[in-house]
Amino acid sequence: MNVKILGFAEQSPRGSLFEKIHRVFAFIATDFQLTEVSQLHKDENCVAIYRNQHVQLECAASEIYFHAEIRRMINGVPAPYENERDSIGFEDLAILESGHDYDHFMYFAAGATGIDGVMRNTAALFKRHPEVFLTERWIDAERLRELKAADFNKKFGKSGLVYGAGKPFIDIFDSIAAAWLRKAGLRKRNDHRQLAPYDQERVCQHIIYENARGRLKISQLDWRDDYTTYYADFDGKHLTSVDTGKYPTFEEAARALLNAIMAHVR
Repeated sequence: MNVKILGFAEQSPRGSLFEKIHRVFAFIATDFQLTEVSQLHKDENCVAIYRNQHVQLECAASEIYFHAEIRRMINGVPAPYENERDSIGFEDLAILESGHDYDHFMYFAAGATGIDGVMRNTAALFKRHPEVFLTERWIDAERLRELKAADFNKKFGKSGLVYGAGKPFIDIFDSIAAAWLRKAGLRKRNDHRQLAPYDQERVCQHIIYENARGRLKISQLDWRDDYTTYYADFDGKHLTSVDTGKYPTFEEAARALLNAIMAHVR
């Protein structure tokens, strides 16, 4: 994982991005009582992390990318990224306030708005929702899920896709392979949902297991063009792959993948 923790006084060639974050979001210290607790470089992004008793806010920026994650503090600890009810992206606030009728490109740094415009728009968005940062009140997570589902189904429903329907392939594989994984001494280390949204490793769905001999990774080949294909590698050596789109069910595809892996990993 390519992460570097920075001291506040350390000079960085990407320091101007931290300066932009500090300048545009200066109000969160006075208005929201958020204190900066750390800075880090993650992949190409500069990440500034703020915290108060209610939330942890993580602002990640490069010249062509911006994301802010708002993680609810639960018993003094930020909610895990995979907890979608208590860890939300900044655009989720735009979805809720507009009923999912907003201009996504206002928050798209690689477009005409640019990183400066996206930061300004995000700052204005935060100012419209101080209760999220300052109180125990939280977003309506069920309403957010409904809005996302309605938008997804409107766009893709004709293709037979349904928002949230069924388990992801990696979860089905994990269930079907459970007995063999135990026998092989392979324990789950993590999957993509446990990573920060600004982590490049999160782009493709994956799950990682480890034993004394090495690491087994099951992953999507690509998030856009080959998203139905999953591959397996052991310590970086490719073992096999399966195109789930060629099987009637994820279960059958998972069994085929497992059988192929078992021929390589004993």
